Amino acid sequence: MKYSSFCAANSGEGFISFFDTILDEKKHKVYYIKGGPGSGKSTLLKEISAKAENAELIYCSGDPASLDGVILPDQNAVIIDATSPHSHEPQYPAVGGNMIDLGEGWTPAKMDQQAIIELSDQKKEIYKSCYSLLKSAASIHTGVFFPINKYFSISKAQALIDKILRQNALWEKREQPAQVQYRFLSGISPEGRITLTDSFEKLGKNAVILDDRWMISNFFLQLLDAKLTENGIAHINSYHPLLGKSILHHMIIPDANLSIVTKDGIFQSDVADESIIKRISIQSMVDKSFIEENKNKLAFIKRLEREILNLACSKLEDARNIHMRIEQEYAKGTDFNATAALKQNLINNLFSET
Repeated sequence: MKYSSFCAANSGEGFISFFDTILDEKKHKVYYIKGGPGSGKSTLLKEISAKAENAELIYCSGDPASLDGVILPDQNAVIIDATSPHSHEPQYPAVGGNMIDLGEGWTPAKMDQQAIIELSDQKKEIYKSCYSLLKSAASIHTGVFFPINKYFSISKAQALIDKILRQNALWEKREQPAQVQYRFLSGISPEGRITLTDSFEKLGKNAVILDDRWMISNFFLQLLDAKLTENGIAHINSYHPLLGKSILHHMIIPDANLSIVTKDGIFQSDVADESIIKRISIQSMVDKSFIEENKNKLAFIKRLEREILNLACSKLEDARNIHMRIEQEYAKGTDFNATAALKQNLINNLFSET
């Protein structure tokens, strides 16, 4: 089985990443691919994923057509693009971590170096503008929607959570501590505000939909996360790509074949109707008088936030287009034959042991 995720996000806090949570060289082999734009990092990762029967494909939210990494459970290996903005180095070189340098095929003299500098500076400025927009959207969201917490009924939420746990055989405590993975399953990308729905279909076919008109499902999911962790139940926490590492957005509980999917009108999440086993109205857990008094303001802010995110996505599209031009410039001075053996050796090492 293969499924997809993001390990990083363009957020209101800037670039944020969970890559450090998957790079445990004491548990598995980690391969760090180095090399600049156009050196073939994403292509190599796609070749590796194509050969694997089981894999988690970690996509780049800045360009969902590109891979940032692949996790191979059968090979007990993790392979990542270890260049900026998610730069990493081996902690135990040769023992637990291995460096694959695709920059060996470069001949800088054949490149238009001035064009690369100018395009790189343009891309940097576009990202600065994008992050300003995201910071504004996050600030608006935090200022308007977080105060709803005071009007949120914990008792109603807990009653529904207890019901979900009982109905899905998750009530009893397990002996082992909970294994919690940290990912993003939605993203702010050049292709818009997207959600990797295939992960829900493959890891948690049965879906509970959180109808979240006022974007406050985090309150519900935090309570569920605490209970699952207390009961020792493995789960995947998907965090909010705009609001960062402390705000939950979706959740998957693979052992129960269950997904908890937020439908908030911001990030598209096209879960098939036949997979939906329950719908929960998050709005029903908020004091009705507060909603009635503030619904026009809340609706306006939500529309505003959506439009700001659309602008940020268009900036990311501009950045991706410039990045493609940068790759073309680097390709002029890249000898792909020079690194072909390096790539093939990595593929052989990964798949000859299984």
